[in-house]
Amino acid sequence: MKLFGNSNSGHSYKVALFLQLSAIDYEYVHISLATDRAHRSDEFRHFAKFDEVPVLIHGDIVLSQSNAILLYLAQKLRRFEPMSEFGENEVRQWLFWEANRIGFSLSNLRHIRRLNLNQKDLEAYYERRTKDDLDRLNLEFSQNDKAFLISELPTIADIACCGYLFWAEQAKIDVDQWPAVYAWLTRIRTLPGWTEPSILMAERKP
Repeated sequence: MKLFGNSNSGHSYKVALFLQLSAIDYEYVHISLATDRAHRSDEFRHFAKFDEVPVLIHGDIVLSQSNAILLYLAQKLRRFEPMSEFGENEVRQWLFWEANRIGFSLSNLRHIRRLNLNQKDLEAYYERRTKDDLDRLNLEFSQNDKAFLISELPTIADIACCGYLFWAEQAKIDVDQWPAVYAWLTRIRTLPGWTEPSILMAERKP
């Protein structure tokens, strides 16, 4: 397997985390997002359907979009799958929710605050959405006595929804204020193989 990603991309981190937790060997190729799309490597541009990271290559299979990649990996490797048809539907709901909520709200809030962009209206909008997302996750774990989103075992729903939350400090969000979410992230951190983003997504020398 080969993964094209970026050290600041939570979407890339989600895929890398799945592979890390699954103890899967893969080649990681760092793509600089500061480089204009037209000047990124020919190999990346050949495979990247949307000119974005992450991109996963597995044999003849080439996939973009992090949650589509997670679905493929779970089904192909039989890892982090739900145990029932109901669970499969729940996983899909959380994947689509994450793409529209955390993967949008927190990622943009982090971008604005990490780069000190002067966009106060947008910053307030993304902060409000991010806090609403954390409220929703906190409610999920407060109402349901489950270790993870679907059951007592983690699935790709957890991997998708947790990705950007490990960068919450860079968005000036204190996850401690949502104790059930903080406890869930702590459980994820204790999974064998878990690695923090700054280490897992660091550019690797050939």
